Amino acid sequence: MTDYIKICILFSNIYVTNKNVVRRLLLFSLTIAVYVFCTGCKKYLDKKSDQSLSVPSGLADLQGMLDEPRLNTAMDLINTGTDEYYVTPDDWASETELNMNAYLWDGNVNDLEDWRRQYITIFTANTALDNLQNVSTTGKDDIADNVKGTALFLRAHSFYQLTQLFALQYDGNTAAQDLGIPLRLNSNFNVPSVRSTVEQTYARIIQDLEDALPLLPVVPVVKTRPSKPACFALLARAYLQMGDFTRAKENAEKCLNLHNELLDFNNQQEVDSLSTMPISRFNKEVIFFTNTGACLNASTKAKIDSNLYKSYHNDDLRKKVFFSDNGDHTYRFIGSYNGGAEELFNGLASDEVLLIKAECDARLGNIDAAMTALNLLLEKRWRATTFIPFSASSATDALQKVLAERKKELIYRGTRWPDIKRLNKEPSFALTLNRNLNGQVYELKPNDKRFALLIPQEIIQLTTMPQNER
Repeated sequence: MTDYIKICILFSNIYVTNKNVVRRLLLFSLTIAVYVFCTGCKKYLDKKSDQSLSVPSGLADLQGMLDEPRLNTAMDLINTGTDEYYVTPDDWASETELNMNAYLWDGNVNDLEDWRRQYITIFTANTALDNLQNVSTTGKDDIADNVKGTALFLRAHSFYQLTQLFALQYDGNTAAQDLGIPLRLNSNFNVPSVRSTVEQTYARIIQDLEDALPLLPVVPVVKTRPSKPACFALLARAYLQMGDFTRAKENAEKCLNLHNELLDFNNQQEVDSLSTMPISRFNKEVIFFTNTGACLNASTKAKIDSNLYKSYHNDDLRKKVFFSDNGDHTYRFIGSYNGGAEELFNGLASDEVLLIKAECDARLGNIDAAMTALNLLLEKRWRATTFIPFSASSATDALQKVLAERKKELIYRGTRWPDIKRLNKEPSFALTLNRNLNGQVYELKPNDKRFALLIPQEIIQLTTMPQNER
C-alpha cells in the first residue's frame, strides 16, 4: 500500500488549484481515494485523514468539485494513432516511450495516464452524486439540478472517451459479448472493478445523458459546464458510433435547434486568418469545451499528412486558417479551438453536430437534406465569392462527400480515431493505416485488435479483470 500512497501524492496536484484551503484538502482526499478505487484495491489507507474534510458540506462544494478544470481534459492517445499527421524519425526518437509506441500502434502500449485521468473524473462525478442526497437543497433546486446533471454528463463523457480507446468498435452482432470498460457508478472504491460489455457501456452512456438532459440549462454559465445542447451532441456522437443513424440524426437536430451558430471564416473578426492563433477559445461554435494534454500531434514535430493538406481546395479558407507552412513544404496545424494553446480542443461544437446530421441524412437516403446541411457549413468555410454549393448524384455520392469534409473539418479534434474504427466495419470505407519509419513500414489493418488498447497493466494486476486480446 505504501507505493500506492506515494503515487496518490504525486497525483494530488491535479486537484490542488483552488485558493480555498478546505476545498483543496477535500479534493486532495478525493485524489488519494481515486487511485485506490481505480486500481480496485479493497483496503483503505492505514491512516485516515480527518473525515470532516472528505465530506462536502453543501451544494457549493459539490459544484466546485465538478468545476475543477482538469475534469475537462480529454485523452491524449485518442489523437496519436490517426492518419492526420506524421513525424520524422529523429523527432519520433526524441519522444517518450509511450508516444513512440502509440505512434506505431505497438500492441503493448500501456496508457495509464489517459485511463487514470478519466476515472478521476468519473470518481469525482460519482462523489458528487453520492453526496447530493446528504446536503440541503431547500430553495436551491436549480443548483442541485445542475450539480446532478453535470455529474451525470461528465461520467457519460468519460465513459464514452474510454470506450473509444480501450474497447473494440461497437458491432451490433457482437456488442453483447465484446468487452467494454468498468462502469463505476458510485464512489465506493471497495467495490471491485469489473468489465461490462460494449453493449452495456453504450447503454449506460445513453442513460446518463438522458437523465442529465432535463436537469441542465440550454445555455451554461461557462462552456466548461455541460448543457442540454451538449447532451444532445454527445448522444448524437454515441448513436453515430453505434450505427444508429436515425437516433443520431434526431439528437443532432435537437442540438442544432438549440445551438447552431457557425464561425464565418470570411469574417476577420471571427476568424483571424492572419494570426498564428486564428480561432479563439470558447468561440460561438463551442458547445462543451474539453482539451487534450500535450499530445504528440499537438507538438511542432507533427507534420500534416501531405495528401490531407492537398485535399483542401485553394479557395477553401481552412487551408490557411488550419495550417502554417514550416518553410520546408511541410505544414503544422494551428486551427485548434483552443486559442493557440499547445493542448488541442477535443470538445463538442456545432460544426461536428451539423456533419453528423449530414452523414445520417445521406445514410438514410435524404440526399437533398444531406447536401443542405453540408453546404450550411461549407459556405462559412470557403471564400464567399467562389463557393458553389455541393450536390450529389446519389446517396452514396452524398455520403462520400460528407465523410471527406468531416475528415477535413474535424482534423485534430479527437474524432478521427473513432471514425476509422466505425468505418472499418464497412468494406467500402475500411482503411489500412501505414507508418514509414527508417525504411520500415508499420501497418494497422481494419478491425485489428490493436484498435482497443490494452487495459493498463497496473489495473490488470490489481483487479484481475480480463485483458484485451492480442
